[in-house]
Amino acid sequence: VVITTFSRLSAEWNPRKRSPLMQVHWLRIMLDEGHTLGSSVNVTNKMQMAVSLSASNRWILTGTPTPNTPNSQAAHLQPMLRFLRDEAYGENHKNWEAGILRPFEAEMEEGRLRLLQLLKRCMISARKADLRCIPPCIKKVTCIDFIEEHAKTYNELVVTVRRNILMADWNDPSNVESLLNPKQWKFR
Repeated sequence: VVITTFSRLSAEWNPRKRSPLMQVHWLRIMLDEGHTLGSSVNVTNKMQMAVSLSASNRWILTGTPTPNTPNSQAAHLQPMLRFLRDEAYGENHKNWEAGILRPFEAEMEEGRLRLLQLLKRCMISARKADLRCIPPCIKKVTCIDFIEEHAKTYNELVVTVRRNILMADWNDPSNVESLLNPKQWKFR
């Protein structure tokens, strides 16, 4: 599990040098506040990076799929469809414009119906009223004994961390030697 920010995605984007994030095939990528991909219809670094990541499953979480303004347009949905790799409208901007955007903005019924069909296909919507009947959360803690090999590895890790904390605090008021210091972080 890797949790990162859109700012970090933007900073990682470099078309000449592949980010370590792009060198992994992810099982699942979930973008929280994913509507920010569509906050600009222009291509951004975060959009380029998000689209370039390799993944088996892509999800967007948002409470606001389009800007909540009187003149907001359906155009803000296309970048999200691009991230989701929607074959019909995400990967081909011309299909999006001809099939949905222009008919929808011209207030044609076919544009509205196509947009509704698209949203039904790729969106799960829950209103606050729907969430009132969710059953209560049940927490269950199950203790599982380590097998000997796991216990040994865990104990070695604990010793290493304790030693590092002791050594880092011993004669190093700035904690430069600490594993928790960002200067010690390395991708391997």
